[in-house]
Amino acid sequence: MASDTDNKYLKRCLQKIIEAVNKTIDALVVINPVNSEMLPLDTDNNTFSLNEQEIKLIDDLKTTIENLLNENLSRLSGICQKYLLNFLHQYEYDSQEKKFKTNFNQSILSAFQRDLQSML
Repeated sequence: MASDTDNKYLKRCLQKIIEAVNKTIDALVVINPVNSEMLPLDTDNNTFSLNEQEIKLIDDLKTTIENLLNENLSRLSGICQKYLLNFLHQYEYDSQEKKFKTNFNQSILSAFQRDLQSML
């Protein structure tokens, strides 16, 4: 069982990731308000943006999340690490390489955010 301190580290890590995702979603809405209506699509719809600004925002988000995970995973107990890594596996996070195997796209951000929120 995870300690209170461990749960706090996990919660803080999740909150930082959620904050980064929220900032990216907000920025995408500003860049392209019409496409922002498509954000809540389900994760099976793998549409990719053609707008360079959108691509950069999403790539920056992916890098930010990878960096947050690199900084925070070592602070977590084995059980909390496993819990988080099992969740991230569905988004193709490779815990050995400490990177996401695939690129994020605009259509998964809302689902990813909701999934993270549900882990709190």
